[in-house]
Amino acid sequence: MASGVVWGIDVGKASLKAVKARKTKTGIDILGVEFIGFGPVGEASEASDKVREAVKTFLDRNPIGANDRVAVALPGYTAFSRFIKLPTVDPKKIDEMVRYEAQQQIPFPIEEVNWDYQLLEPDPEEPDEREIGIFAIRQELLAGFLSELRMQGIEPDLVTIASLSIYNFVRYNQSLDGAAVIVDIGAEHTDLVIMDGPRFWIRSLRIAGNEVTKGLQEKFKIPFAEAEKLKKQASKSKEAKKIFGVMEPVLKDFVGEVQRSIGFYKSQAKNLKINHMILLGDGARLINLRPFLRKELGYEVEMVTKLENMELDPDIDFDALKSHLSAFSVAFGLALQSAGSTTNCINLLPKEQQLQSELKQKKPLAIAAAVLAVIALLIFYQSQSSKLTAVQATVSAAKKVNEYTEKEAQILGLQDDMPAKRALVADKIAMVGKRLLPLELLNKVTGVFESHGSASGGNGVQWEIPETVRGRHFRRQKEEVVNHYLDYERAKLWLIDLKLERIDGVRAWENAETGEPMQTEEGLRVDLVLALSEHNSNRERSLEIINRFLRDELLRKLKGDPFHVRAVLDSDLAVERRPEDPWKVAIETDSAFTKEIWALVPNMTNKAQEPSELSLKLRQFKVSFEVGIAPPPEPEDPEGE
Repeated sequence: MASGVVWGIDVGKASLKAVKARKTKTGIDILGVEFIGFGPVGEASEASDKVREAVKTFLDRNPIGANDRVAVALPGYTAFSRFIKLPTVDPKKIDEMVRYEAQQQIPFPIEEVNWDYQLLEPDPEEPDEREIGIFAIRQELLAGFLSELRMQGIEPDLVTIASLSIYNFVRYNQSLDGAAVIVDIGAEHTDLVIMDGPRFWIRSLRIAGNEVTKGLQEKFKIPFAEAEKLKKQASKSKEAKKIFGVMEPVLKDFVGEVQRSIGFYKSQAKNLKINHMILLGDGARLINLRPFLRKELGYEVEMVTKLENMELDPDIDFDALKSHLSAFSVAFGLALQSAGSTTNCINLLPKEQQLQSELKQKKPLAIAAAVLAVIALLIFYQSQSSKLTAVQATVSAAKKVNEYTEKEAQILGLQDDMPAKRALVADKIAMVGKRLLPLELLNKVTGVFESHGSASGGNGVQWEIPETVRGRHFRRQKEEVVNHYLDYERAKLWLIDLKLERIDGVRAWENAETGEPMQTEEGLRVDLVLALSEHNSNRERSLEIINRFLRDELLRKLKGDPFHVRAVLDSDLAVERRPEDPWKVAIETDSAFTKEIWALVPNMTNKAQEPSELSLKLRQFKVSFEVGIAPPPEPEDPEGE
């Protein structure tokens, strides 16, 4: 849950909408809104340029703070969604059951998608079942989306689906009496959400505002931009009736899509009765659209005209909010979810990036705790110093035996109290150290992959071929050149999984700097899962690459106080180790962990340099080691104790 500033940024095909907010004890404060229109445009390249220009304009006007949380959404048609029912089981088993269902339901290999699930609120009429929504998106599509945002200077902390943001906004902002269908009409697609109490269902329709514009373009033989202008200004035109007549066939197709979607949901839901429709998006402002839908569908049709449960800052752009309120639904839903004020919390951001975002949010708290501990230490020292000074002055002024005895008792009382005070300070220092050390260790391990992976994209480690090797092998036959190229140049090491586990008990270690024996009373166990890509199946070369990485990269990063590293041996794993290396690398058999993927690489036997598909293998390794944590130094006694 966020406690600082959050941003909900909705980059559409015709405009950019953004909402800046902060969660308070009483609700949500809206600190700012931004609307930048730029389309729609006909050509894809032109659209991309317009989007980049809009993002640049937004960032120039609205600098995003280092600790601000940013939420973005992908269009509904780019994602997969499925709603399933599971029997009521132990909450600890839900993750396992949902993962099994996800593998069955998602029409792509599970390792090729980012997915998440939402446990819906229980239905009182079906107490023995829980409905779960599963949502997924292809990793390659998500990677392209995030890469484009990062190039523009936006680093998201949360990625969800536009339809879910619409649901979050309407659920927070509207008091619905019965089931309702929400329709958000954009430029190139329409998001449809059916809400039925705690249950909901989403679908994306491809009929949207641009289809209406194309109808006007074909009818009046005018450019696309002129047809778009005619559509927006139709309500003020003397030919309004004629213009709507041209739009009507497209709108009838739109109504047919809505009816089919509602019919499908009714076939699955019991006793569903929809009595009204909510229109969202700039496309909902079409002339005569509301009465047309009311007539065709038989629902009461309304538009969002106000914001509920939100405090508006007096300096926000009220003109933009008033003119385009219904278009801000996704941006508001993103801001609400990022602030922790929604029931639906789907986040499709890669897990490692979610972890980095969480660490970014916790880092200021850890620093604040350390500062408070230091302040407490200084106050304690100052207090004790002043007390001792007072005692010394009293002792030197004592002239009678009975007065001296009384002052001596006071001195002894203070001395007896000092060990308890010192222990309290030591506990505070240890508490801060224990809280920060796992984060520091995690940053050191992941930092090895990040520093090597930036050039090649991802968290991988990759090495170049030495020039001497390159020259020798490139004089061979073309086929051998290709094999060598794949074997060395394409070899890359990825961090697949990382697990930290606290360990207790006295252990003997060797100081990495001095070689002296030492003992620690606690530490951390680190389990890594690494994947290595190679074109051949040479087991020795795999071990050589892994050992090179552990020795030259990871071990070097972890050397020195407060960490002391040693390898551990898992008895249930097949182990191979090098005599000169303390590391133990657990390797499963090829049949269990070697996988084949297809990737486009340069075909060096083709003079035209056309890409071709070649098989690439991944081999998985498990590496485990323990990190001993040296105890913090004892605080020195104040001078004069």
